[in-house]
Amino acid sequence: MMRPLSVITALAAVGLVDARSVLKNILKEPMKKPEHRTALCKPQGEGDWTFTLNINEIDVPTFDAANPWPGLVDYQAFIIYDNNCIPHGVYSRGDGSTPFIIQDNYLPYVIIIDRVNLSLGGVYFRFEYADGRYSIGNNHCVCTDMSHDLTGEEGCKCAFPLLGEHPATSTEPSLPPPTSTPPPPTSKPSKFMFVGDSITHGHQGDYTWRYRLWQWFKAKAPETPLSFVGPYTGTQSPEPALPPQPPVVEGELKPAETVKNDKYAADVDSAFDSHHFAVWGRAAAQVKSEIFDRVKTYQPDMLLIALGFNDMGWFYSDDVGTLESMKAIVDQARAAKPDIKFAIANVPQRAAIGGRQDLIDKTTRYNAALKDALPKWSTESSQIEHVDFAGHYDCQPSGCPDGYDGLHPNAVGEYSIAKAFAETLHNKFGIGSGGLDSPATYPIRSVDLPNNIKAEGVATGVAVTWDPIFGAMGYDVRQRIKGFGDWQEGHTGSNRFDTTLTVAGLTWEYQVRTSAGDHAKGQWSGLVSAVSRRDTLPAPDNIIVSPTASGIDLSWSAVGGANLYEVLAWDQDTAGAWVAGYGTRGTSFSIPNLKSGARYSIWVSSWGSLGGGLPGEARAARVGHTVPSPPSNLRVTNKDATTVELTWDASDAASYQVFTREIHGAKDYAKDNGTEVATSHNVAFLFPGTWNYEFCVGGVNGKYSSAGTSNCVVPEKMPGY
Repeated sequence: MMRPLSVITALAAVGLVDARSVLKNILKEPMKKPEHRTALCKPQGEGDWTFTLNINEIDVPTFDAANPWPGLVDYQAFIIYDNNCIPHGVYSRGDGSTPFIIQDNYLPYVIIIDRVNLSLGGVYFRFEYADGRYSIGNNHCVCTDMSHDLTGEEGCKCAFPLLGEHPATSTEPSLPPPTSTPPPPTSKPSKFMFVGDSITHGHQGDYTWRYRLWQWFKAKAPETPLSFVGPYTGTQSPEPALPPQPPVVEGELKPAETVKNDKYAADVDSAFDSHHFAVWGRAAAQVKSEIFDRVKTYQPDMLLIALGFNDMGWFYSDDVGTLESMKAIVDQARAAKPDIKFAIANVPQRAAIGGRQDLIDKTTRYNAALKDALPKWSTESSQIEHVDFAGHYDCQPSGCPDGYDGLHPNAVGEYSIAKAFAETLHNKFGIGSGGLDSPATYPIRSVDLPNNIKAEGVATGVAVTWDPIFGAMGYDVRQRIKGFGDWQEGHTGSNRFDTTLTVAGLTWEYQVRTSAGDHAKGQWSGLVSAVSRRDTLPAPDNIIVSPTASGIDLSWSAVGGANLYEVLAWDQDTAGAWVAGYGTRGTSFSIPNLKSGARYSIWVSSWGSLGGGLPGEARAARVGHTVPSPPSNLRVTNKDATTVELTWDASDAASYQVFTREIHGAKDYAKDNGTEVATSHNVAFLFPGTWNYEFCVGGVNGKYSSAGTSNCVVPEKMPGY
């Protein structure tokens, strides 16, 4: 792989390498200060340098202090750092085409970049240096989202040995040796690769729609010399039974994720060719940078593609961006094999999620756009046909009979998806003698009672464990404090459940049952119980919350023994919003890119050697606002002689502070509560009677408080007192 400078120069001279693709260093000398953003570089041992691609798109003209590269706005730059993260070279892509060449006096060898994707959300590169070959997703090469405010930014970095003595070993599949004579064309495709996400990957114990389509081939197209190809062969494993895990710290390397290859249903035919390229959680935005290598390696005749839900469901992109990603998949696959054929599915709706009308709308628009686009993308040598996944799959916002959890296929849904693909393969590609037939009965998932259920107090509260049931789609667990209240029901994907929001010394009771989805449940187990412990660190003190134009800044006092802090933020104004968690090693943190005008509740917890502690509540904040107005129209209602209910009209505050004072003796106002996000609050134990107290309410927005309060009210004296 070593290529001396003179060879590259000669290639450029005779036109085999575009001279515009030899990248120029815009730095006249190495910069003095090291790079502080760990997403771009982390200090390493002597001789280990970092090769980085930094892409930055700014929505409005700006003088951005975070952009250290002179003359580059909305830039796409390759950067080379030494082991101390001092930049030695910054190379703008220019207007040439791959392969890009970097040759510089400080580099003993030439860097050859033969593949690159410069689209945010799907950034990818592959390069050769000395005897090493490096690519994103291999050789510990990773990408990190660095977006902030109005700037979309992504950094992708790769460590490499400057002197080339110890090249990292790539885990990329090796390409098959070229043949001197290409195989003769066949009239119908017989070598297929499934390309998909969790719906195609399947869960432990599933048959999968891939298997149902294989059965169709065997029954209706036995003459086809069938082969399924791809890097994986199994299904997704259940979540591991681990204690609560610490939050991810941005910029720190995460353990490499491995694709699970778990087992299928016990009676799946042992002859099933289970190879595929489908990965739980995968988006089209990711696959577009991977499909070239997969097609080049496995040489399928046809891709059976079911992608797009994760793009729109998990905010990789909208319907327009998802269609662009699908077109990129087509283009990249054709670049690897020009005559490849495609059966591309639309995206099913799912059972409605609160606050996600956008997902319903995006899916509807995408499906219409995809159906319109596919005939335009199709060519005589590389046929593309539409698969009506959504039309065959009984899953809508109103309900999802074909899915076990509102989306993923149950036994009926597996047949529905396979039927959609079989219909396209038969009608459009002439494969098989007919469509896929529905069975008279469908297999039933086991929901046996788990064995060996145990509860015990642990440092973070209580842990409940049991023996796993093969093929379970998770477990329902209900819990309650002994002698208090009703059951609280939750769900876990593993054979472990933790109660962490508890103080020490409480007796918690539990029951467990196996779940095969929303509509298939086992019997509840008998009771198990344990006394909670709380051995973890306390929450930080002095949490200061500062709302900004597009986010929230926080700081707090250090906690002795803490090696990590977790910041939790919950959007109070978006129905169905999830609580977002962020990790940091310091005592301050900024949450960027929040929804302007929205109220966020904030907590911070400390993590130490025994796990995460109870979160400490901070003041809520409204993004884009500073000093709030006080609320108005305070009303006070006596609930009984010593309890009142306060209600008021909202202002632009994120939360509210209740002030209480005794009216006899001119005493000062006391703060009755922390802060209240709602517009009502009860105050009790007002002896000798509520009419001896006056109440006012102020507005709060993080560290800011309103200049005044609402109207102040003394409740009427209750009759008989």
